[in-house]
Amino acid sequence: MIRIVLVHGFSMRGFSLRGKERLKELKKVIKKQFPETEIVEPEYFERYKRGLFFVKKSIPNYAAVVLDMIGEIDDDTIFVGYSSGGLIVRWMVEELGVSAKAVILVGTPNKGIKISWWEKIIQRIIRVPCVEDMKDNSEFLQRLNKGLNSLPRNYYYLGGRHDKRVPLESSLPEEILRDTKRYVGAEIFWTDHSGLIPKASKGKISVISAIPAIIRILKKEIET
Repeated sequence: MIRIVLVHGFSMRGFSLRGKERLKELKKVIKKQFPETEIVEPEYFERYKRGLFFVKKSIPNYAAVVLDMIGEIDDDTIFVGYSSGGLIVRWMVEELGVSAKAVILVGTPNKGIKISWWEKIIQRIIRVPCVEDMKDNSEFLQRLNKGLNSLPRNYYYLGGRHDKRVPLESSLPEEILRDTKRYVGAEIFWTDHSGLIPKASKGKISVISAIPAIIRILKKEIET
């Protein structure tokens, strides 16, 4: 049986539940399209008092927790990482050696996030490890990206053209941005960060979101 692991991101504004809740609608769509698959949603913030801002850990910490929660992983596992969840997935696969049939990165800050002026002020008062990891000059991202000499064939990169939190130059590798048409594993959507995986509106999913593309990728990977 194919396992699909959905790894949510987290909010810079306090509670993590927003990140987890956002993937609920995606889970419904996946379950409807692929009823025979097993969908796993590791709620990793629950290990840290539901992810309150001041107790957030580093991304490697969360990766270890996610790995522990999902248990045994085989080559038929497909990972979908949204936002910082994509970095958690990358750490598990690239640094911890976790097997994956495919990795779908949605709005993932592979080269860092954009932080607003008031968030920078907060960061000076409270240094949050996972946010520090996502800064463009962080040791975490330097280590994660150093060994990526060529693009993994089983990686898919999805980014939003109007994403102010994770701009395209962060969510898509440089060689893809130079010629997006060459890479079937990369897609750009006319939406912002939240719009990549939006909450359903009256049971309907926005056609400009990344959800239809995620379903299309899953169909391709499940059938091969």
